[in-house]
Amino acid sequence: MYLTTKQAAHYLGVSTQLLYETRSRNNKRYYNHGPRYIKLNNLVRYTRNDLDDWINNRRSGGRK
Repeated sequence: MYLTTKQAAHYLGVSTQLLYETRSRNNKRYYNHGPRYIKLNNLVRYTRNDLDDWINNRRSGGRK
């Protein structure tokens, strides 16, 4: 199942703006730091596996 940007933001607990910024080449601070996505024509879609991978790779501190 593919998620829209709005659905992906809700799933991750982040703003849609953050996801837009991670895809925007004009935003050097966040570009290419977001989850993987699929682009079909003008539609952007995310998979839950890619969202989970992105979140899990952002862990820091604490015990393993």
